[in-house]
Amino acid sequence: MSSCAPWIDLLQQAPRSERRRVLTQQVTQTFRQWLHMSEADPLALDESYFAQGLTSLGAVEVQQHLEAQLGCRIDSANLYNHPTIAHLLDHVCQDLLTELFSGSPHTPPPPPSTPADPASDSDTSRQLLNALLDDLYEA
Repeated sequence: MSSCAPWIDLLQQAPRSERRRVLTQQVTQTFRQWLHMSEADPLALDESYFAQGLTSLGAVEVQQHLEAQLGCRIDSANLYNHPTIAHLLDHVCQDLLTELFSGSPHTPPPPPSTPADPASDSDTSRQLLNALLDDLYEA
């Protein structure tokens, strides 16, 4: 049975050892599309996608596309706080799709989580940024 998240089906069908590679291909293809790059153009996974030409509006559109393809919410603050494809892939594998990637040789286990302090500046900034981006996109 097919899910509403096409990449999830693709990842589930791939052997666990190949899932990171499959996800990397899908995500880089998305960034190439939004950056108007061909397959021949170099796309650095460890360089800021903003430095490579992605705009803030493009980031919102990439975020929405990735959410639709993966069937999960991607925190927009993550796109800004860790603005490389490599960081985004780590976040998706370690934090969002853990059940698909746990035990994968390419993904180290996530660090032990600590309870978040709801009054922390980081959480407040993240909430404000998400609200601002949501408002910006709706306008």
